Amino acid sequence: MVHLEFTIPVNANLERVWAYFSRFEVITEWDPNTRGCKVIKKTPQEVGSEYDIITVFNDSTSVVRYVATHYKPMQMISLHGQNDDITAIDEIIFTPVNDRITNVTYIANITLNGFKCCFTPFIRGALRELSDTEKKGMLRRSEELFGKVMM
Repeated sequence: MVHLEFTIPVNANLERVWAYFSRFEVITEWDPNTRGCKVIKKTPQEVGSEYDIITVFNDSTSVVRYVATHYKPMQMISLHGQNDDITAIDEIIFTPVNDRITNVTYIANITLNGFKCCFTPFIRGALRELSDTEKKGMLRRSEELFGKVMM
């Protein structure tokens, strides 16, 4: 398993940040590694919502089916993603710093399925680069929407 985690500060209150980043279907707006997102099923309480995400990794695209497994309004959303190659548990956690800044933490735990698990040590670095690209994309999009954080 590869554990990836990053936190970015966002120049907006919790309600505004939650309203945008808790909607998994907008992932293509902030994750450069995601080429598409198709909503398969949307549920009123979010748990059980399903998404097909088209991802790019090492110049190769694949579709990962994500299902929302936990949803705590204004706190966190957790999703389980899977295809033949990987299983991923992603969490987006929202933490207010004060009334105008909110931290967004993205956590991904990625496991290669079947015999591919043997290759985990060889792709760990590439997955970290993927995470760094995702962090930069999330920060860029948050600054476009809410401006730069001024501490």
